[in-house]
Amino acid sequence: MARDICAFPRDLRSVAWIVSNHERIDQEFRNIHRTEESKVLQYHPHGVLLERADPETRDPDEPEVSLYIGAHWSRVHETQTEEDIKQVLLSLGANMKDLDIQSTSDAE
Repeated sequence: MARDICAFPRDLRSVAWIVSNHERIDQEFRNIHRTEESKVLQYHPHGVLLERADPETRDPDEPEVSLYIGAHWSRVHETQTEEDIKQVLLSLGANMKDLDIQSTSDAE
């Protein structure tokens, strides 16, 4: 099963912050995100995708945008990916109270 990390903004200010800072988020994540795990090494380096919800099918409670980072089928790498994106967001001045960081394994 693929393990992924998503960051969902909780309000419109956070949506705007993510959109305006996505390039910096992606760049900083690529700078710090590493792995030594052979089974996921081939997928590196990789970045942070900005996903936009389809306005016609989006649930009203769903944010307009989110950040998506693949963690490549590894629980260890999933944990590292989550730590790395949190570090990047904090270093760029994100208000972590306004972001909901989730992993796909949280739903298991």
